[in-house]
Parts: sequence; structure tokens; C-alpha cells
Amino acid sequence: MIANPRAARCIGALLICAAGATFAADPFYERLLRDGSDAYNRRDYEGAARLFRTACFGLLDEPELLADGLVRLGLAQAAAGDPPGFRETFRRLVEVEARFQAYSKASLAKDMRDTYERYVSANIPEATLKASPFFASLVPTREERLAQLAPRERRKELEKLVVSEPKELKWHLQLASLALTDGDSVVAREQADAALALSPGNKEALRLRGLALSRDKKWAQASADLKASEAAASDARVAEALLRCEVQLEQWQAAATLVALLPPDIRQAGAIPELSRRTDDALAEARSAAARPTVAPTPAKSPETKSTPRPTAAKATRVPTATATVKATARAATPTPTAAGSATPSPRPVTPTAVARPATPTPTATVRVASTAAPTPTATLPPAAISLTSPPEPFADEMARVRELAAQDKLLEAGVLARGVADAHPESAEAQHLAGEIAYRGAQWTDAVAYFRRGGDPGVAQPLRLFYFAVSLYESGDRDAAAATLKRCLARIKNTEYVEQYRRKILGP
Repeated sequence: MIANPRAARCIGALLICAAGATFAADPFYERLLRDGSDAYNRRDYEGAARLFRTACFGLLDEPELLADGLVRLGLAQAAAGDPPGFRETFRRLVEVEARFQAYSKASLAKDMRDTYERYVSANIPEATLKASPFFASLVPTREERLAQLAPRERRKELEKLVVSEPKELKWHLQLASLALTDGDSVVAREQADAALALSPGNKEALRLRGLALSRDKKWAQASADLKASEAAASDARVAEALLRCEVQLEQWQAAATLVALLPPDIRQAGAIPELSRRTDDALAEARSAAARPTVAPTPAKSPETKSTPRPTAAKATRVPTATATVKATARAATPTPTAAGSATPSPRPVTPTAVARPATPTPTATVRVASTAAPTPTATLPPAAISLTSPPEPFADEMARVRELAAQDKLLEAGVLARGVADAHPESAEAQHLAGEIAYRGAQWTDAVAYFRRGGDPGVAQPLRLFYFAVSLYESGDRDAAAATLKRCLARIKNTEYVEQYRRKILGP
């Protein structure tokens, strides 16, 4: 049924406004248009249609005014419940548009034009609309049809579409988004995976999968996807999910950096302020812990462990062989020259996690196990001379695993393994530097400084590690050393907002 009394009443106000328009036509036809509008507003739709039809005959030489009259006539016919008349009037309007583009150019009020086009879309066959270059745009796309459906019906249609058109990327993305809205993270992930199979690296698919993984509390995987989507700066939902991942993983420095880079409006959205406060508190606690004085080991005799070390709650890391221990002990007792540009480790007591005490140089084979327990106030790094050679083959696989875990943001696991290798092989500069880098990423400033010092100066050939070392020195309270180190690397790294923030902190404005 074309008639819609409510819509017809709404159009009345539009015709009142339009009736006062000035027409460059015979005054008689102008009066007919005004009289037709008055009749329409009195809800005399059939009378209005007769007056508009007569007026249109007198406007044949004025295409744009004729298009205006035909629109009015069509609205009156629709309100009167005259589908055949409405279709015939539309056919005439299509002819005027095809010859003169009169409908496109007509000075119609936007609301009147929109209402008329809604009537056209609802009552004119799609085949007829597609035959007109202008009115073909009124044919709704499949996406528009889907958008008009209720969520449940829309999901059913999308499920059919992903089966019938499995290579159409947009259906997978739309179904993933709708499933995520419904709280169905399993389907959301499945469809995001399907989209990524069709379009590897698709940022929208990564965004949707990251949100689904975050809902499932798969923090490390979610963090990787959300970062790759690059949507945090423009999507508050993504920003909150990514920040929650960093907090849950205790990646405090990464969380603080994320908050600093968010636009002000997003920074205040949802749970972001609360997560930001938790981050600030954790960093403050880390700085406070780093500033506490440590206690150096007393010169009292320390018994050597001649057999299997005493069991601890933490998982034991790799156990060096007796021969390696004796060699390391000999190096600790008799310092050897370091490579050019390297610095000998500072004897100042530090508190890194999982550090073994140096053994007394005796010919007796000694077995030591690097602990992964929490830092103790008496642990210090041996002031051994460091070689800048590549890591020896026996632990190359472990180093590769550390890098793999770090790339996946699994810093807790990476840190445990990196410290175990570094403590078991103090002669390896790369092992110390890698352990320092992982400690920096976990905001374990004192540990980072200790490992970088034990590994020797990274040198300007590794500017990023120099930057990590400088930040760790600053956060540990050694501002002078931090400034000297930072000056050496600034020219070799990209000056991002994060780098500039620390430059101002360490070197001043």
C-alpha cells in the first residue's frame, strides 16, 4: 500500500514552505501549484493531485519547475493511495531527468527530495530504477539491505553469505564484527582468521581478532594483533583492550608509552584512566625499589656447593659444566684485557634477578645453578672481564628462543631464560646485552644497568641498546652516566615522541 498517512502529514509542512517559491512561469500555473499545496495540507490529496497535474501541463517549457511539480504530484498520489498514478508520474520524471537532468538540478528542499526518494525505493521495481542512470543509485546494495535487518537476522544472512561466497572478504569481516558484538569470541576469531587468510595483514581483521583474543584473556596474542592493527590512536575500544593487555602482562613501560601517545579524548575513555593509574603506580614502585640501597655480600666464608644445589621453588636454568665454571672462575680471578671501546663492569652492588656468585678459583670442579627466584638484596654481578665475541654454539638455540619470546611480548619467559644464559656465561657480551634489553623492556632498571655493564659498552654500532642503557641508568638514579650515554646514540636513532620525552628528562629542555 503506497499511502502512508503519517508520512503524508509530515510532507504537508514541506509543501507549505515550497508553495511560496518564486516560479518563472505563467502566474496561472504558479497559482495552481500554490492551490495544490494548500489542498495537500488540508489532506485533500486527490484534489491536490488534480491541481498539480494541471500545473505540470503548463510547465513543459520549464524542465526544472516541471520536475518540482512532478515530485509534488507524486507525493500527493502516494498520500492518496494511487500506486498506478505514482508510477506513471515517476516515469514522466525519469524522462525529464534523462533529457534535461531537471530533477538533479531542481531546487527541492532536502527533506522533500529524501521523502520522495523513499517512496520511489519502496514502490518502483528495482529493474525500473536500474534502467535510469540517476535513479539506479536508489537501489539498495546488499550491505544496505543487511544493515536494515535486526541483528539476529543479519547474522543469519551473513552466515549464509560466508558459505556461498567464501572468498568475499567483507562478509567475513562483517560476521566477525557482529559476532564480537554478540560476545561470541570463538566465531569472531574464526572469521577474522578466514579474512586474514584471504588478505594477510588486513588491519581490520587484526583489530577484530585482537579484540576477540583480549575478551578471551589471551593477552600476549591480543597485544600483538592490536598493535599490528594500528587502531589504538583512533579507536577507544582498541586502545582500552591493548592497554589492558600490557597491564595484565605487567609491561609497565609499554603501557605508559601507549597512554602517552593516545589522543586526549581517547585517553579519558572507558577504563583507560584506571588502567593508566595502575601503570603509574607500578612504575613508581619500580623506581622506588631501584632507589633503595643494596647490601653488598659480607666477606664471610661462603661454602661451595660440591654437588647438586639445594632445591628452590624456582625452576633451575641451564647448569654450566664443571670445565666452564672453572674457566669462568679463572677469568674472575685474573682479569683479561677487554675489547676496544668496552667498559669493565661496575663493582657497585646491583640487584639483578637470577645471578650466581663467583666461585673461589680452585682446581676442584664446581657446579653452580643460576636461580630464577625474585631479586635478593645480597646478589651482585662478578666484575669479570668481558669478551665481545659472538655467543658460543652451546647456547645459541637458547638465545634464539629468548629473541622469539621477546618478539611475542612474552617478556616474563624471555627474561627468565635470558638471565639464566647470561649468568651461566658471563663471558658472552651478547648474552649480557640481550638480558639487559629484556630487563629494560620489563622496567627492571637496576637489572638492565647491571647486565649492560657486565656486557660492556654496546657502542655506537648498537644505538638502540645505548638508548636502553641510558634510560635504565636514568631510572636507576644515575643521571650523569645516563646523559653521557644518551648523547652518544641520539643522532643514530629516530626522534620519536618517546625518545624526545626521555631526552628532555635526561638532558633538559
